[in-house]
Amino acid sequence: MSMTVIKSIHKKIADQLIQHEDLRLKPYRCPAGKLTIGIGRNLEDKGITQKEAIMLLKNDIQDCISDLKEIFSDQKNNENEKNEFDSLPEGVQIVLVDMRFNLGHDGFRRFKKMIKAVREHDFHRAALEMKDSRWYYQVGKRAENLVKMMKNSATSTTGMNRIRKLANGEDIEDLAALAERKNEVTIPHEKFINELKNDGII
Repeated sequence: MSMTVIKSIHKKIADQLIQHEDLRLKPYRCPAGKLTIGIGRNLEDKGITQKEAIMLLKNDIQDCISDLKEIFSDQKNNENEKNEFDSLPEGVQIVLVDMRFNLGHDGFRRFKKMIKAVREHDFHRAALEMKDSRWYYQVGKRAENLVKMMKNSATSTTGMNRIRKLANGEDIEDLAALAERKNEVTIPHEKFINELKNDGII
């Protein structure tokens, strides 16, 4: 039997099952009283496979990211809409996706002060706003980990800002003075910048 014939038979079976079972996108009780979803999928007896669970997770993550891009977009000028989410540090993006996944569309939007702090790249304040909520105490360890990740992003961002200042020739005297106090060898500014570039830091 050729693949064309097999596909044709499968399509006919699928069409008939959809006609008999119907397509339901939310859980419901079938005539036998079993919790069911989709096209007759018995969630109580069969459930879903690991592969199906991962597929659902990937779709949900993409939904969260799309929504966050909408939240962190500059809609003042629709012609040149700027997406702020992609420019955020990776750690902050992960925290936001996790929170959006957990809180849902409306729940996440209630964290207005945290969202404002993230927009301003004040990740330390964003972490404090996360902690100052009922959600923080409801989800326990998960919230603690996310707050810690947000705070770490604040620290790393501060470090990168320091590096960018050095790259622009700012605060070099302070760096040299600090090295001298630690009996460290100082290097010329140009060499320092080249090393940063070689390491892919700037």
